[in-house]
Amino acid sequence: KVVLYAPTFRDTGDQSFLEEREKLEMLNGLLERSHAFFVVKVHPFTRISIPQGEYSHIIFVLPVTDSYPLLKLADVLVTDYSSIFVDFLLLDRPEIFFAYDLEKYVTKDRELYFDYDEFTPGPKAYTFEDFLKILEETLKREDHFKEARKRQRDLCFVHQDGNAAKRVFSFLLSFILIIGAVSALSLDVQENEKEPVIISELKNPAIFDFVIDNTGNLDTIEIYSLV
Repeated sequence: KVVLYAPTFRDTGDQSFLEEREKLEMLNGLLERSHAFFVVKVHPFTRISIPQGEYSHIIFVLPVTDSYPLLKLADVLVTDYSSIFVDFLLLDRPEIFFAYDLEKYVTKDRELYFDYDEFTPGPKAYTFEDFLKILEETLKREDHFKEARKRQRDLCFVHQDGNAAKRVFSFLLSFILIIGAVSALSLDVQENEKEPVIISELKNPAIFDFVIDNTGNLDTIEIYSLV
């Protein structure tokens, strides 16, 4: 099993268990017994002073590492207030929320956009001891939040089919082709007269409303997708 730990950045600094050798040894022991690895990906601005190569089952990746390729490798995500948990919902895998400094974070660091307990579909740990217990239970495949994750996933995502990149590419390609077609049109319109143009030869037709200024240049353009 692979556990990804991706905490958010604290403006006022952090008193994380990652700086406590004794707690790291306790975590490493649990991971060893559970045949799991704990991958630590901190914010690029976060610095960890404790030696990082002394633990057999805890792996510290470079802070500048892109988090998203790591998500698909993780069986469990551990985070706190980071929005990365929303993206992980698409994989429908367990999430643990380790909010050991919740009161400090919301009063001295940053506000939260939503009610924390309501918006986070996973078990909450507020002490290191609780975190170890929840992590051990989760690694034993105890998952009581599958329905909660589904509700949150349906709230956050319209599309859940893994084709987001394909849709973005299709839209951008259509946009480029339409801009080229509109630019090539010879239009005899009065100053500031608006006329909608429908270009239906594309796979995803769209209506483009535009205004030609008094020099004949394209002044403004608005896109109305039909799909």
